[in-house]
Amino acid sequence: MEEAFDALKKFIGEKLPERLAEFSDGDTPLLPPAKIVFGVVDVSRSDAKCTCAILPGKTEEEEPTLTAGVTSNTLTVGFIHRGADYQTLLRQMVRTAKAFRVAVRSDWTLGGLVDKAELGGTEFYPDAGATSGSCCISETEITVQVPEANAPELDPFD
Repeated sequence: MEEAFDALKKFIGEKLPERLAEFSDGDTPLLPPAKIVFGVVDVSRSDAKCTCAILPGKTEEEEPTLTAGVTSNTLTVGFIHRGADYQTLLRQMVRTAKAFRVAVRSDWTLGGLVDKAELGGTEFYPDAGATSGSCCISETEITVQVPEANAPELDPFD
């Protein structure tokens, strides 16, 4: 799971900003995430205008052999938007989710860091803040396949 997070973090940090620039305009500035964290974010303790939280879901083994396999890790990538008027936050929420989906679709291996990434659905939370209209969140499910080999000291033929 940590390998999948590390790959997503690097990919989002390097590739998402150029996609965000494509969907940004004068009324809707799209900033790259100030922080990309593994796990839940307490939005009341963060003053960043955009934060990315990557939440672990489940891990499944695919194509197992005696010496190797592929692990499918399902994660949720959330983009938390704050610090603007409500209409801007709504546009930022949907455009950032779209930019993320376009970025992943254009590079299914996340820059060669994983075997394959598959997008799931995206859910939108248009009023997620402590006060009305103060925070909007999008969450996109993604499954990341990472190759795994048995530890070299574990010889299955011993």
